[in-house]
Parts: sequence; structure tokens; C-alpha cells
Amino acid sequence: MSHSFITNPAVVRYGRWRNQFIIAPVALTLAVFFWYRGEHSLGFWIAIVFLGALTVFSVLPSDTIFDPDRRDIERRWSLFGVLPIFRRHLALGLFRRICWRHLPGVQPGDWHTWMVGFERISGRPMYVSYFNVTHDGVCREAQQFAVELSKLTGLPLSDEIRAG
Repeated sequence: MSHSFITNPAVVRYGRWRNQFIIAPVALTLAVFFWYRGEHSLGFWIAIVFLGALTVFSVLPSDTIFDPDRRDIERRWSLFGVLPIFRRHLALGLFRRICWRHLPGVQPGDWHTWMVGFERISGRPMYVSYFNVTHDGVCREAQQFAVELSKLTGLPLSDEIRAG
């Protein structure tokens, strides 16, 4: 990691956020299909609310901006990744270390998801990126990201990451 990356504010996008733009048209298409189908039962309204929430989530990807000089983290949600809609500033002092979580697939060969983020002093995590892999074992890309995040913020790595 270069020195300029550490001293200037760095932006981390949550996962592969462009993939979310595929979800939005699919969710909208399904909502329109259900709407014109004509049957407006309770299941219909649950499906419409779910698809609407999925669409909103898909068009509001999140970014995390680290400013090591100010010791500040900014979470920002932007419409289509361009127009900021909501911002939240958090002091780096609210967090005690860098953590990760592994979500294994159900069947052999399924995707394994590795989420990397900050662990609050209370123990609650705030994930800033995720990585999908199809192999068993530690995701080296997630581990490398966690190490870079630790260098960027000055927070220590959790024991699980160091052991990985």
C-alpha cells in the first residue's frame, strides 16, 4: 500500500456494488409483473414491499471513507453511487479492532462470503466490504484487505484474522 493512500482520505466501496444495479431492474420487473397479475392479497403486498425495499437498497450503494488525519470514518449512501443521499460520521475511537465474519456455503462448491469491518467497543461489528469465493479455507483477498484496513486506521487485527 502506498504512503499517499494512507495520508489521504481513502474510499472503500461495500463489496461489488455495481452488481446491485442488476438487482434493481429485476426487482422492478417482478413488482410490475405481480402488479398486473391482478391478485392483491396479503402475499402480494408483502412481495411488493420486499421488492421495493430491494430496489431501494440496490440503487443506494454505500461507500466508507477513512480520513486518517482527522481519525474519522464517513459512511455515505449515494443514489446510483453518484448523488449523496445520507451521510454518517463516526470517530475512529468508537472501534477497538478490525474483524471479519465467514459465512460458509450450505453445499460443497457454494459461495463462501467473507465480510471485513470494524468491531465497536460494544462488540457489535460494522462491515465495510465483503468478498465471495468458491473455495474452502481463508479468503486471502479478505485477509489482505483487513491488513490494509488495519494499517490505514491504526486499529489492531482480531485474533481470528492474525491466525488465518
